Amino acid sequence: MNPSQESTPAQLPVGAKMVAWLLVVGGALFAVVGTIGVFEPDRAEALMGMLMLAFGVAYLVVGRGMLRASRTAYLVAIGLLGASVALAIVRAAIEGDRSLISQGFVPAVALWVLLGSEPRTYFARSATGPDAPAVG
Repeated sequence: MNPSQESTPAQLPVGAKMVAWLLVVGGALFAVVGTIGVFEPDRAEALMGMLMLAFGVAYLVVGRGMLRASRTAYLVAIGLLGASVALAIVRAAIEGDRSLISQGFVPAVALWVLLGSEPRTYFARSATGPDAPAVG
């Protein structure tokens, strides 16, 4: 095949790359805050810390996987972001504080970006075909 006719692997869409980095950085922050919260003497606060730690580690792993063009990581990211939005709404309803709904804003925007046509098309490609996403 002529080198000029070789197809270059598709690059991770900018929006998906931004969400992936947001997941990595946010995951690291959540993990740190969650680790601190685990040692709270109040049981409810400690459980919330463990939940934050679990979400932080999951975000970190999934964000890194998305940066490596993993379709599985993309699908898990959609689930995690949806759960984050749902948890923000449920927490606001339980505590009776509507301002807590704002905690679901960033995950909702990230979910909206990932469900856009460009990221969906990118992650729907066959991992073994000639148009497979570039790794790295």
